Order: sequence, then C-alpha cells, then structure tokens
Amino acid sequence: MSEQPATAPRRPGLLGAIVAGAGRRVIDLLDHAGGMVALFLIAMGWVWRALTRRSVRFGHMALISQIVRVGVRSILIVSLVSGAVGLILSLQLTPPL
Repeated sequence: MSEQPATAPRRPGLLGAIVAGAGRRVIDLLDHAGGMVALFLIAMGWVWRALTRRSVRFGHMALISQIVRVGVRSILIVSLVSGAVGLILSLQLTPPL
C-alpha cells in the first residue's frame, strides 16, 4: 500500500461562500424561531396547569399588576417616542411637499 500525500483542504469559491453565509443565517433564524416556540409552549403549559389544577397558583393579582405596569405606566414613553418620530418625519418630508 502506498501512502498518498495529504492535501490541503480546498477553500470555497465565491458561490460556496455565498451559500455558506446564507445557510448560516437560515440556521440562526431557525434556531431563534425554535427557541421562541419552545418558550411559548412552556408558558402555555404553565397557564394550562394553572387553569386546570388547584395546586398551581396562577396569581391573578400579580398578572393584573404586570399588565398595568407594562400598559399604563408606559404611556408617557410611548407618546414621547411617537411625537419624536412624527417630528422627524415631518422635518424629513418637508422639502418634497
């Protein structure tokens, strides 16, 4: 048996680099989407357990306080950001009009 000389691995060409980059992005996107689906399913499992079993406490008051914190207390920042976006859009669109 004769030994064959070891060859260096070939570098991918331009098309190979494009396909590898696109494939990497698709895999990252699918990994992120899979994580989001897993988190959603875990959360829905706990909601289902809380609704069907008395041993799991749902904490209705805690849920309501979180909704108030996220919704009502963020009105000021949402209105400030909306106003800033409106101001920027009006200044940017003034010359074409």
